[in-house]
Amino acid sequence: MKINPYIFRGYDLRGIVDKDLNPEIVEHLGKAYGTFLIKRGIKKAAVGYDCRLSSESYSEAIIRGLLATGVDVIDIGLALAGNVYWAQYYFKAPGCVLTSGSHNPANYNGFKFGTGFSATMVADEIQELRQIAEKGEFNQGEGELEKKDIKEEYFNDLIKRFSVPFNFKVVVDPSHSTPGAFVPELLKKAGCQVICNNCELDGTFPIGTPDPTEKKIAERLVKKILEEKADLGFSYDSDGDRLGAVDDKGNILWNDILVALFAADALERNPGTKIVFNTLCSKVVQDAIRLKRGQAVMWRTGHSFIKAKAQQEKAVFAGELSGHFYFLDKFYPHDDGCYSTLALLSYLSRTKKTLSQAVADLP
Repeated sequence: MKINPYIFRGYDLRGIVDKDLNPEIVEHLGKAYGTFLIKRGIKKAAVGYDCRLSSESYSEAIIRGLLATGVDVIDIGLALAGNVYWAQYYFKAPGCVLTSGSHNPANYNGFKFGTGFSATMVADEIQELRQIAEKGEFNQGEGELEKKDIKEEYFNDLIKRFSVPFNFKVVVDPSHSTPGAFVPELLKKAGCQVICNNCELDGTFPIGTPDPTEKKIAERLVKKILEEKADLGFSYDSDGDRLGAVDDKGNILWNDILVALFAADALERNPGTKIVFNTLCSKVVQDAIRLKRGQAVMWRTGHSFIKAKAQQEKAVFAGELSGHFYFLDKFYPHDDGCYSTLALLSYLSRTKKTLSQAVADLP
């Protein structure tokens, strides 16, 4: 089968719907990934998908491919990246697949493939997957399929990890993407008053691509926060592993500010330990780490690279300018926008500061 080599990226697969990807190609990729897993002795995978129009059918194709190679599948349905990674632990499934185009336009889709608990493919593993797909010699077997709804268990686990009240008025703007089906419900369950802005799911992304680094999305948050006199607001990408934030005064925060805040907080708990961050972060991150006498480790951009480096260095926290955050001393070692949201609210609750005050206190 001819597959456009362009879809095999640095740490995931991405392509144009109906041009680079269709159900037949995706099932072929599912067989390649199943063979990749079986070679490593992995026989179970958690699978989910985002709200793009093509995602459910592509996820079904991935599942057919996995089952045909003898891999057992837990299908959790509509999901965020954090749901899928969390499901790995809940179901003891070292493999995972998320069908999502992340922050790409609606006519794109893609896949994040797991290589172990909280671990996703890096460049050499992506190329190995490509070689398996191009060769077309797949393992054969009969995997078993289970469908599970884990939303309630996932929410309960996240909330119980924090022991502070969440008495905040929060604006949530996921740009009609998948977090709209999760974040407002989670925050309400945690005790927040939630103002939803563009939370209804629409896989065509009618107001633009969901990307928390986009200025126009942040400006929408600013307007709503000031109108509602909210404490802060959050935006997300379509698979919910990244976030953006605006403070109580309507200031748009670069995510390296949040990296600095989270790093300083982690070092309060773990003096002298390591913090990993990517090369795009500004000096504010290193200054915050040095002030708390931590060890700063700068590394290459990309969620798979940062995640792997953080575990290699035994870091207590890692973060990227793009809005990926990893709380390795308190949570599983993967990026989860829902957990990151609660972590920031918890920090503000514990310190009794507004977000604008917390930022002003950074070095």
